[in-house]
Amino acid sequence: MTAYTVPLTTYVDTLVRVETDLTDLDAIAARALELVDVGSLCHQCASDVELGDDWECITVDGKPNLTRLADGIYMVTLTTHAGTAVDIDTDITDPDAVAKVAMEELNIGSLCHQCASNVTLGDTWKPVLIDGVPTMTAHTK
Repeated sequence: MTAYTVPLTTYVDTLVRVETDLTDLDAIAARALELVDVGSLCHQCASDVELGDDWECITVDGKPNLTRLADGIYMVTLTTHAGTAVDIDTDITDPDAVAKVAMEELNIGSLCHQCASNVTLGDTWKPVLIDGVPTMTAHTK
């Protein structure tokens, strides 16, 4: 039997309120990227989830996804990745099959109000791929 540590990833989104005199959508999105302040997820609900720090504005048809609330007030949707790792013991050696077992054993649970009020964590976790193959670390016993 081999123990594996399998990294998994999903998306995480957040909304940023921007108050500005700017009218150019790209400039408003850039301002939102300056203002994003999600911090980290709390230890209780997501101790093993790490958020990326490379936020980007979600685009629709090539334009920043933002909602105008009033004159000079916008809500801008930003996204980044979230990552975690799952430790499993198995006799399986095929990387795709090991990754599938890791995804089945993933147990993040739901985010608490404190965390979820700032971010939406994706519910579809995928293995981290290198050259199309799930990456993992094997630990022999």
